Amino acid sequence: CCSQFCEIVLEDVAVAEGNVLGEIGKGFGIAMETLNNGRINIAAQSVGIARRALYEAKTYGEQRVAFGKPVIELRVQAERLKRLSKKVEQAWELTLDASRLKDSGEDYRVAAAPAKLAASETAVECAMFNYRLQGGFGYTTESTAMSILHDALATITYEGTSDIQKLTIAKSFRE
Repeated sequence: CCSQFCEIVLEDVAVAEGNVLGEIGKGFGIAMETLNNGRINIAAQSVGIARRALYEAKTYGEQRVAFGKPVIELRVQAERLKRLSKKVEQAWELTLDASRLKDSGEDYRVAAAPAKLAASETAVECAMFNYRLQGGFGYTTESTAMSILHDALATITYEGTSDIQKLTIAKSFRE
C-alpha cells in the first residue's frame, strides 16, 4: 500500500569497534555517499510511481464519460497526459544517466540530485493528475489514487527534500 515512516531514537548506544562502518570520525562522508546512491534509487522509484499514476489516470479516463466522450479525450486532459508522459521520460533519462555514471565508477553526485528532483516532483504531479482526474472516486477506498499520491509525496522528502536537491544542484555550479 503506502510508504511507512517512524521515528527511531537511540541514546547512550555503544558500538563495538568491530561493528563500526568505515573509519571513526568519517561517518558524515559515508552518510552522504549513501544519500547520493539512494537518490538514484528514489528517482527510479519515483518514475515507477509516476508511470503507475498515469496508467491509472488513463485507464479511469477511458472509462469515465463526460460531455459525450471519455474524459481522457477532453483536450485539457489529453494535453496534460501527453505533457506529463514526456516529463516522466525525461526524469527516467536523468535517472539512467546518473546510474550509468555510478556504474562506471565516475562521480555521479551532481547527476543524482537533478534525477531525484525531477523524478520525485514529476511523480507528485502525475499522482495529483490521477487524483484530480478521478474526481470524487479518487478519494474512495476503491481507487488507488490516494495511496499513489501518498507514495509520491514521500519521494519528495526522503534522501533529501526537493529544496535540498536544488541547493545541491546550485552548489555544483559554484564548485
